[in-house]
Amino acid sequence: MLWSGGICNAGNKIAEARAPAELKKEYKMSDIQKGDVVQLKSGGPVMTVKELGDYSESIVGIKDGVRCVWFDGQKPQEKVFDLSTLGGFKFQVQR
Repeated sequence: MLWSGGICNAGNKIAEARAPAELKKEYKMSDIQKGDVVQLKSGGPVMTVKELGDYSESIVGIKDGVRCVWFDGQKPQEKVFDLSTLGGFKFQVQR
């Protein structure tokens, strides 16, 4: 099961802790759900799962597609990724 992210108060600092086993695991669509926090196995920004679906008939062409959202500075980004390219991610709040 993917680790789900939590909500952090604005005053708290967030430490990102990679989970190597979770990043290497091969997931099925039933393992992931809307709101899960993921990252590309190769690295990159932390992203939130917005929706899951079959995008094979669209221009994206991905059967097991995961639409993710993240921020690049102040600018929101959104893209569909193949499930096999994503791994889990965990947040720990520092106090």
